[in-house]
Amino acid sequence: MRLYAALLLVLPLPAAPAPRDAVATYAGGIVTRAEYQGWLLANGLTDDAEKRPAYLEAVALAESLESAAVEAGLDRQPQAAFRLAQIETGLLAAALRQAVDRAIVIPDAGVEAELKAEDKERFKPRTVRLRNIFKRDAKAATPEERAALRARLEDLRRQLLAGADFDELAWRESDSQTRFQGGALGYVPPGVLRPDVQRVAFALKKGELSPVLESADGFTLLRCDDVDEGRVMPLDEARAMIRQGLWRRASDARQAELRAELLRDAAPRHEGEEITVAELRWLAGGSSLDSLSPEARRSLVEEEIVRRMAAERARRQGLDRDPLFRARARWQRQTFLATEEIARRVNRTLVPPTDAETRAQFEGHRDRYVKPAEADVSVILWLLGPSTTRQQFEAAEAVLARLQSGGLDFEQAARQVSTHPSASHGGRLGFLRPGQVAELGPNVFRTVQALSPGQTSGLVQQDDRLWIVKLWDRRPERPMTYDEAAVQVEKELGDARVAALRDEREAEARRALRLEVEKGTETTRR
Repeated sequence: MRLYAALLLVLPLPAAPAPRDAVATYAGGIVTRAEYQGWLLANGLTDDAEKRPAYLEAVALAESLESAAVEAGLDRQPQAAFRLAQIETGLLAAALRQAVDRAIVIPDAGVEAELKAEDKERFKPRTVRLRNIFKRDAKAATPEERAALRARLEDLRRQLLAGADFDELAWRESDSQTRFQGGALGYVPPGVLRPDVQRVAFALKKGELSPVLESADGFTLLRCDDVDEGRVMPLDEARAMIRQGLWRRASDARQAELRAELLRDAAPRHEGEEITVAELRWLAGGSSLDSLSPEARRSLVEEEIVRRMAAERARRQGLDRDPLFRARARWQRQTFLATEEIARRVNRTLVPPTDAETRAQFEGHRDRYVKPAEADVSVILWLLGPSTTRQQFEAAEAVLARLQSGGLDFEQAARQVSTHPSASHGGRLGFLRPGQVAELGPNVFRTVQALSPGQTSGLVQQDDRLWIVKLWDRRPERPMTYDEAAVQVEKELGDARVAALRDEREAEARRALRLEVEKGTETTRR
């Protein structure tokens, strides 16, 4: 039997509960108090009388769909069984990493030494504490559908200005995971939000609402709950940040040691063990294996072996008996099987878009199908450490001087000093879209925008990273032909059709629950 099958989580079904243990009933089942409490624990929530009916509906819906999935044999299909095994394996591996981190102790003497060596202004940037309500639109949404979505968010804004409860509206209306926390994003520092959103967010005063903000995937409404002005950091706060940084470095080192240990343990124990082609494809997310390099295949296999070995060690340490682990494993299993069941119901009636529908979509929305501008970029990267920043800047300046004088070519420099994964390819990232360049950081993005083909930048600092960027060429934005856009258009139409059917099937499943929530001696039907 393969290792992943041996690791498959099997949670015993509870005995039929006495009626007093039920907190809700639904067609074909009961939600017990223990099941409800486990769901709350798994999701990091506490019981709330007002939200309890919605919470219990989520539990009942997952249980009902899971039962249907098991009855249909979805849990026994090879790919599903593999995914279910990975749920437990992944959670156990995470639990082991957390146990390693909990054992880290940072001595006061180390903090003081780092504080003394750190000779820079202790400045804490201005931050804003935000809440959000986010409405997502389908990729194939029409202008009319987007306008309706914006109108809905404008209406929510009017309700909030009239005194409506933000927590309640976020829970009911938002498509973001922050809905479970009343839309809370916490204190947000500069550089986290998109530049256009940041300008709006940081201009808000305490208690103010933003206008409705539009993005490619939907619409957002922000509220500022508090503003923490920038200031020089007190010594105690600086010590706390230094302690956190030392802890993070210690954690990185110990996690690397753990990984090395697990691989050493795996070598003699799993000699000759192979991952099947099907399993490798599932690990690759369904990608064609022909598109994977030998290094990428080895990396996938190695990561899976590390997860499995970590799970075994976690079991030996009894981490699988932790209530939080068991609650999360149970809920993630239910969520996976519930999703598979909804997909099975969708596939019964799903009809792929025809070529005529695809062409009509393309012709009706040609302005949406554009080949974006691209920049052919190479990079050299240094990671900055708190105690070695000055030396790293001096080394980077020396490399930059040699590049500018012609004593060193960019590819050679990248191979010698860059810590970016592209170093083995001479720093070459190839043609990148604006969004891909932006992922390197706003300072790098602005630098690339300002360069002309053939130019090399100066030193560019972005947080704890130092870059030199070379722009080789640019490709301008242009309209796509139908042949270029056909796959994208068909996917958009298909995704929209699947999303609509998924919503319909889920709504049907909710109606079929006939949920009754216990409230003392009263029962509320939903």
